[in-house]
Amino acid sequence: MKKLIIIIAAMITFSFIENETNAMHGGGYFYSELSSYGTWIELDYGTLVWRPTIIKRSWAPYSYGSWIWTDYGWYWDSYEPYGYIVFHYGRWYYDDYYGWIWVPDYEWAPAWVEWRYDDDYIGWAPLSPYASFSINVGIYFTTNYYVPYTHWHFVNYNNFCNTHVYNYYAGPEYKYRIYSRTKVRTNYDYYNGRVRNRGVDLKYVENRSGQKIRQRDIYRESDPVKYISTRESNKERIVTFDADRNVLEREDVRNLKVEKNSGRSKLDMNKVELRSRENLNQKREVGRNESEMKIRKDVEIQQRDVKKQNDVKRNTEIKRDNSNTEKNVKRQSQIDLNKNTRKQSSTTDHNSGLIKKQGNTGNDQKIIRKDVETKKNPVVRNENSRNKNTETKQQNTVRKNEQTIKKDNGTVDRNTNKTQDSQRNKNSNNDRTRKR
Repeated sequence: MKKLIIIIAAMITFSFIENETNAMHGGGYFYSELSSYGTWIELDYGTLVWRPTIIKRSWAPYSYGSWIWTDYGWYWDSYEPYGYIVFHYGRWYYDDYYGWIWVPDYEWAPAWVEWRYDDDYIGWAPLSPYASFSINVGIYFTTNYYVPYTHWHFVNYNNFCNTHVYNYYAGPEYKYRIYSRTKVRTNYDYYNGRVRNRGVDLKYVENRSGQKIRQRDIYRESDPVKYISTRESNKERIVTFDADRNVLEREDVRNLKVEKNSGRSKLDMNKVELRSRENLNQKREVGRNESEMKIRKDVEIQQRDVKKQNDVKRNTEIKRDNSNTEKNVKRQSQIDLNKNTRKQSSTTDHNSGLIKKQGNTGNDQKIIRKDVETKKNPVVRNENSRNKNTETKQQNTVRKNEQTIKKDNGTVDRNTNKTQDSQRNKNSNNDRTRKR
């Protein structure tokens, strides 16, 4: 059943992604422009991420370029051909399977990085996709995520604004020690309708470096063709591609080659709150709901079946428990009955022994046994009690009569004895008279 649910969900998801290919977030311009510099990978319901074609193993975002102070804060001027997109839009994430991948987003910024610094070093690392921007809050994180110290670039203050800053990065063997003693800084706000990256305070950098840093202006170009031509013709000007969202979304990407996700990425897209996902979520909500409803129905059916099985099993166990309880009750009743029988038998034997010692006859023993047996039946016990009382009264009457008779006999005997004594005395007197 579970395998069937998984297959159905995969089929629905695949058909939904095929229909929604044109709505993949990030904009058509991003896809077409970056496809020649890397590979697009599909993650989580049509979400695309980009992986650059990297020649050096030590490559990392925000490595090859320079820092410039502008009216919008610290601006990263990339020397890579795709840098005008991936270092001013979206976020970077290091995946254990894919390596560095870029998650597109619509919001422009001079650089999406977080900062660390102390009195000797200043460092930066790319913000992860879990970092989002709010006008009222600034940068906030949707989950606890920390960029490893190996992904940071640290330099001395006097080399921070060097046009070849990448030549002065602290070596890998020193990064951990520098990382552990520096404090984090993410100072972003909103200025003139756009994000501003203030980072480490300009005056602090000037004081630590001993240099006066010049502020430069940013020239914005929303048309991709004009941006490229302007940037190539004037190297001294800071030109940035600040495109309109309609431009980013309008290009067709149906012929784009996409690498399917093998399910090994650890990036949790459910916790990514980038702005480009808002429209995508609205567009794919219907399809996702349909697939979820289908899966939910199958799961509910499966749960009902499991519940029925559990109910049957539970009822069987209850019946078994009740049966065992009844058996235990009957067994206990039988045990109690046997105990009472033994007590009664021992009592009867004891009474029988007493009767034998006193010389009672067998009939008396039978009477005693009957008395013991009649104790079980209250009706018989009451009848025997009445009969016993009647017999006792009769015996008492007989005894009284016998006593009366005895008294009468005693009186007669006394009178007879008196008469005999009187006669005896008369005879004695007569004998004396004759002798005289």
